[in-house]
Amino acid sequence: MLNDFVDVINWPREELIDEVLRSQEYIACNLPRTENYPKMHGIDYFIFVEPLKACTGGDFAAVVNFKQYNLQKKIEKAEKEGRFEYAKRLAKNIDKMGILIADAPGHKVSAGIPITMLYGAFMMAMVNALDYVGEFTPDAIEKMNAIFYNWIKSTFVQDKPYTTMAYYEIDNDGAIRFALLGHPGPMVYLYEFERFMELDGKHKRSSTPLGIIPRNYRADIDHYETGSDDHPVNEIRLEGQGDIMILPSDGLTDHRIGEEYFTKTRLESILKEAKNEKAENIYKAIMEGMRSYSKIEDDVTIAVIKKR
Repeated sequence: MLNDFVDVINWPREELIDEVLRSQEYIACNLPRTENYPKMHGIDYFIFVEPLKACTGGDFAAVVNFKQYNLQKKIEKAEKEGRFEYAKRLAKNIDKMGILIADAPGHKVSAGIPITMLYGAFMMAMVNALDYVGEFTPDAIEKMNAIFYNWIKSTFVQDKPYTTMAYYEIDNDGAIRFALLGHPGPMVYLYEFERFMELDGKHKRSSTPLGIIPRNYRADIDHYETGSDDHPVNEIRLEGQGDIMILPSDGLTDHRIGEEYFTKTRLESILKEAKNEKAENIYKAIMEGMRSYSKIEDDVTIAVIKKR
């Protein structure tokens, strides 16, 4: 109950500062670690989270290295047991990587707490999906949604948090499948034509953010049990050598001066100048362009995916 919480307002200032710093350290453990990044011979990529106010904030990103899940051993075991369809689904992950990008409301240390819960739910869903299905599916996303929705009760918080999310699986050959949950979609820059490719509605299908309300919600119950859900899966492909895909948070897509958006007025010209650079340098060019365009007022997460 709320009455059981310790009143931290009465803590000495030094204790409060120490507690905030310690909380920030723990939350920062969620940030991407380059030592875990998979090697992709067909894809050059770079991903970075730039919090607005601290070393953590509401933005989050994670890279999934499928090689860490012992896929080959799982495949061999499944084939010995005659589970050939399961083995075939597992094998699809060998030449892939995953990228998760999420955004919780707020820019301070506390915004990283729902992100920590989301990351734990994601890792649990990923392990279960690979162990029992052979691939990450919309049903795994719905299990995440149920965990996140049930996590916080309205009796404990003033505002029930929600989180937007995008999950991408990128193949060495440039094939990409992804799910959007209230999150900005990808932007594809065509190297040969020096312009963005227009993505129609079937490539930008989205479901609601995590934790707002479950699809099978009933007003007469306060606890949601997981059910099947239809989180649409989109598919695109980087066809040409040098083609670039930008995976943003709304820190990039909402960046603007008045009604003029950075992604509409400046981003294409920046990519035209930097298109021959490595993914990391393309990222740096985008961030430099954002800072010179206008003051950054949100956490920014950008993943740059470039076909070798």
